[in-house]
Amino acid sequence: KCNYGSNERKCMIPSLLLGINTLLPYHSSSPTADCVEILGLGLECLLPLLDVPRGVVEDSGVVIGALCALISLLYGSWPVLSRHVETIVSGLILLIGRSDVALEETQMLVDGRKDQDGRVRAAMVLELALHAASIALVLGKPTSSTRSAPAASTGANVLDIVEEKCLPQLVHRCHEIRERSNTLIQSRS
Repeated sequence: KCNYGSNERKCMIPSLLLGINTLLPYHSSSPTADCVEILGLGLECLLPLLDVPRGVVEDSGVVIGALCALISLLYGSWPVLSRHVETIVSGLILLIGRSDVALEETQMLVDGRKDQDGRVRAAMVLELALHAASIALVLGKPTSSTRSAPAASTGANVLDIVEEKCLPQLVHRCHEIRERSNTLIQSRS
């Protein structure tokens, strides 16, 4: 299991963007067994990077790199994505909620002025997380081969639960994810 400290998190940015991220799209044409292995390993390393113990603003570089790699991983492993889509969408919803909080915090005055740089970084993380969640929703729909499996479900199930039980701001973000995923589907046709 990957457990990253702050120094390790900073060192991950070049690895994610220059190494891992460029190789992942090539696996979309790989056999399903390849996709399963790559998806599992990728999620094991990327999802902990989305957990921001120091805050979205402080870890924004690492989080943005991890989100870019996650998007590539989603595209590269789409044949088997439905097996993990609820975990992915859950992690992204948590990050989206933390990004909203960071946006509110950076709106407050810091030493008599607004934290504009922090606000921009939090907004970038939020936009990329919303985009990643909408991609996961589209690509993670069960295929004919996974529909019969009892564990096959969709990221929409996670959004349904959040919309039933969470704060209005997060419910609004769920609606936004659904709208963005519908836009992606329409643009593919």
